[in-house]
Amino acid sequence: NNNNKDDYNQQDNGESTDEFTNDVPVIRGRNRKRSEPPLPTIKFLDGTKYKRCDDGSGLIVKKKSSKKLRQEAMTDLNSLKNNNNNNNNNNNDNENISDNPQLERFKEIERVIFTIAEALETPEKYEEIKRECKILEKESLGDLEVVLSDLFEKTIGTNSKTTRLLRALKQSVIMIAVYHIKYNVTGTLLTRDVLSSAGWQIIINISDPIITVSHLKREQSLATDDPNNYFWYEWRLNMTFDMNVEQLHSCGLRIVDLWLNKNMSEEQCNKLNKIFCHGNLLIC
Repeated sequence: NNNNKDDYNQQDNGESTDEFTNDVPVIRGRNRKRSEPPLPTIKFLDGTKYKRCDDGSGLIVKKKSSKKLRQEAMTDLNSLKNNNNNNNNNNNDNENISDNPQLERFKEIERVIFTIAEALETPEKYEEIKRECKILEKESLGDLEVVLSDLFEKTIGTNSKTTRLLRALKQSVIMIAVYHIKYNVTGTLLTRDVLSSAGWQIIINISDPIITVSHLKREQSLATDDPNNYFWYEWRLNMTFDMNVEQLHSCGLRIVDLWLNKNMSEEQCNKLNKIFCHGNLLIC
């Protein structure tokens, strides 16, 4: 774990990034202020479908990260781009989305809802949700929080399978894990969030008869610390549910990785390896 991973040794600048992680393109939000909490990257591991990024720069692949699948996805992406170049209406739609931050944000949320609803709800319910979302896209969204609240109350359902699974993605869920790590592992060792796409990933695996939700979170040393002592560590919270998302079958928290600057002093290196068990520590 004390290898030089140059791809990860980047100082956080608060800007969004698009990158490939294990051959899976990861699309992040844009123009986020540093004062805002880090946004998660959500990836699905069921099926082989993929979806375009808003600006056409990448894909979110929902299944295996194989080289073949990536090549097929990129081939289809090029085909989609060519079709859009020949279709002025589609181009105008993309321009309208870019000019409307509320609509762009709504479509990002909509894609997550569609993927979960397609996997868990009945075909009739899924089509109803899609139909209502498409209607909302054409209307003035106004207060997005109010719009989404109405969507869940009137169409999706506040206790539907989709809603129950979405509750497992909330930031409040990981705060319990953060408490255990700060209290039982790091103690007085202060760290900060990593705001790049590797900072917070949520991986959803829907595979009958279980659903697995994994929060993968990365934290790094403070910006005021000696650059030679820069490090980051990564922890993972795994939750396993039944297909109705009514029972939590299991839950686990562990440190899964640790990266140390190659110029770090041996004393500091030994100290961090002891705290984080060389990046392989079962917490609970």
